[in-house]
Amino acid sequence: DGCSPDYALKEIPERIALNAILFPGREAMREAGYRMGEAGIEYANFRTPMFFVALGMTRNNGDLEKVLETGLFQKMARYCITNAVVGRSDGEFKWKMRVLKQILRETGGVLLPSHAGMPSVKRIQLLGRLTRNMTDPLALLRRWPFLQTAIRALIRIAPVNRKAGRVSVSKMFWVLLRHANNCQGTLRASQALATTLGSMDTWDLGINQSDWIAREKQEAISKGHIVDDEGDLGCGGTFEGGHLGYLEGIVLYNTQDPKSMQAADRLIEAGANASVENAFGIPIAGFGVETNARLGPACNDYHVWLSRIKKALDPNTASDPHFYAEPEHDEEGQTPLIKGERHE
Repeated sequence: DGCSPDYALKEIPERIALNAILFPGREAMREAGYRMGEAGIEYANFRTPMFFVALGMTRNNGDLEKVLETGLFQKMARYCITNAVVGRSDGEFKWKMRVLKQILRETGGVLLPSHAGMPSVKRIQLLGRLTRNMTDPLALLRRWPFLQTAIRALIRIAPVNRKAGRVSVSKMFWVLLRHANNCQGTLRASQALATTLGSMDTWDLGINQSDWIAREKQEAISKGHIVDDEGDLGCGGTFEGGHLGYLEGIVLYNTQDPKSMQAADRLIEAGANASVENAFGIPIAGFGVETNARLGPACNDYHVWLSRIKKALDPNTASDPHFYAEPEHDEEGQTPLIKGERHE
């Protein structure tokens, strides 16, 4: 029903929970991510950055600025994981949710009731004022997890706006289950983004890459050349029960500002260097002949093998080789095809 950004599922599927979980710190979040993956209870997960949590809960950049000024997101959502728990039977679903809640009790995670709907900007501003002097507004819920259960039960029986609840659940559904996001939300902050680092690898690598890019972006942020998202970015995945992850080192920049574009270029270059120097692996944008030649020596000379395979299977480059490898050349700089007769 509806249209972007307020489209909603007509019905929420049975035996599915789309959860937003807030942790007290980086290590708690990291440990919980491992435990949930090892328990095999997740269909999908994503370590959602604070800035993108705020993006998803606002309709425009004016509202985004207002909610970030409250400081509430910086206190509560700096270490956030969103995940999907799906059960093929009632028994399986209940068991998975019990395991999830046990992991959260042990790591201090607070499970937010996503079916309650998104709070308004005015309500967020009020909460910000009420929690102004609190370091951790969720401390009581972490200390006494039964309070979370009680609050979720009250919300279920309260006369909440059912459509608003479906909208909030639907947004998480599109991100976690359909592996998509609407461009209005993703690109809204600056109208353009670049990406560096990234790969489909372990949860641990995703966290380490997130930490690196957060530090690397600070200089450009301080100069006002890219969007101040605090440098943070997310990682997560839908592979191997959430144990393998996906990451992109997103940089939000302005295509109308030459300094902003230069800053994005520098971060992309720094990410390519860090892939080798920090053993981050082949980045998500690790394509192109020159890039592969740069990364290959640090990864078993894979670029050489790509060229040999290309030479053997497609010496005439019927398939455009630009994104991976040219055919291997002989000592005279030619492929056998160029020297000899055309293959039919």
